Amino acid sequence: MYLFSLRGLLVAIFSNWLYPCFLALIVFIIPSSERPVYLAIFAVSSLIASLILFKRFRTLSDTCRTSLRTVAQGYVELEGTAMTFLGETGPGPFYLPPTVWFCTPKQRSVDGFLVTDEYGSCTVDPQKAEIIAPLFNRQQHWYRAIHPGETVYILGQLTTLSRHYTDTDKRQATLHLLADWKKDHVEMLHRFDKNGNGKIDQHELMVARQAAEVVVDNNHDHEYRQSASHIVEQTTDGRPFIISSIPPDKLLKRYSFWMVAHIVTWLALSVLALLLG
Repeated sequence: MYLFSLRGLLVAIFSNWLYPCFLALIVFIIPSSERPVYLAIFAVSSLIASLILFKRFRTLSDTCRTSLRTVAQGYVELEGTAMTFLGETGPGPFYLPPTVWFCTPKQRSVDGFLVTDEYGSCTVDPQKAEIIAPLFNRQQHWYRAIHPGETVYILGQLTTLSRHYTDTDKRQATLHLLADWKKDHVEMLHRFDKNGNGKIDQHELMVARQAAEVVVDNNHDHEYRQSASHIVEQTTDGRPFIISSIPPDKLLKRYSFWMVAHIVTWLALSVLALLLG
């Protein structure tokens, strides 16, 4: 059964109207002599539910959001547009519309996809993620999916795969580029001999070096922002890895509402169990 991942199954159950309806049905059909025991069990489950939802609420609200411009390393929250890799159509059975990720009762996508914002893109590995997406029905098939072009919100471990770019690397790249420019003496004079004396003086050499630094920086920024340079995946410290096509504000409202509802339910059922016991 892949329609809901085990990691997020409890959260999905405890933040859904089906849960209190199920409890009410059980209480209604069981014999009155056994109701205090069941009420006590349900009270404990509501307490556990409130703690689980509180932890999820704090995780979502306390994690700092970053962009692919700053690409802060570690456990981060990202927001961007879901996309397939260039030249790919995305996974999924024939009866589904184009997707970047899908999940049916019998099959779950494990293929990576891209998330882009105005500054760059990164690769997302969804294999161990808890994915929060709406439930759809198409041609009598139930499925959850994230479609290309949808805005997604990600909590996970962001890692930059390229090595750290130091000042020494920049200086060496600049000198190497400047040396290449000097090999074409005519072009060098055309670009940087501003006083027209047929040679490059110290001031003009400084201008040429600054131009080379700009080129090196631009080349590095381009390489650094490629999708292969950054990957978001499962954390190593047990914190949840979440991919959601539902905005975080809506999730926070949902979790806070059900957290309070379960606390109230816990108190009410505990008192009722004592009175009937």
